[in-house]
Amino acid sequence: IHTVALWRKPDYIWNKIVLHVAQALFNGFSFWKAGKSGGVFELELRLFSIFIFLFVAGGVIVQLQPLSMANCAIFEAREKKLKTYSWIAFVTGQMVAEIPYLILCGALYFVGFYFTVGFPTKASVSGQFFLEMILHQFLYTAVGQGIAVFSPNEYFALLVNCYDAWK
Repeated sequence: IHTVALWRKPDYIWNKIVLHVAQALFNGFSFWKAGKSGGVFELELRLFSIFIFLFVAGGVIVQLQPLSMANCAIFEAREKKLKTYSWIAFVTGQMVAEIPYLILCGALYFVGFYFTVGFPTKASVSGQFFLEMILHQFLYTAVGQGIAVFSPNEYFALLVNCYDAWK
């Protein structure tokens, strides 16, 4: 059910993809081939580029929460009263429906960012980095959906996001 609902909202999916690609290219070309000489400054540039990667989460969480809150409202109004499926099944379905898009967006970010910055191309290093990027995608999506599920409205969810970002 959730996969169909996501498929019917192409603006959410395309916004997510465009955000990842644009930020990956901006981040990657901002630190073009940083670290070829191996000095301390180059190491700092690489670390800062990884730090900037973490900020993709904020934009996606802000896009994700209104959709999650609308799905929660539908669940509360229809499925919960009819006892179609449980709350755990609802939350699990929402997360599982996001998985293909998370992997796609993580892969697009990785390709646009990793090689332009000039990180090592050895398979064991780049594969580990790719796995960590995908796991980061899962983490911030789960956090964003968790905030959306427990927030009474979109304004409160935005306040929680801002508080979480500034603490």
